[in-house]
Amino acid sequence: MRFCRLKVMLMPEICRFFGIVIYMFFEDHNPPHIHVRYQGKKAMFDFS
Repeated sequence: MRFCRLKVMLMPEICRFFGIVIYMFFEDHNPPHIHVRYQGKKAMFDFS
């Protein structure tokens, strides 16, 4: 769990609007994707 929090802290924040925060880590696994956080929930969306 601690490693996961550290990884989120190192991910650049791309955008923040209406409480939704979008992150993208440049050396993450394939396929290319974004991480999204909103009200304590997390999601991941890929571009393929």
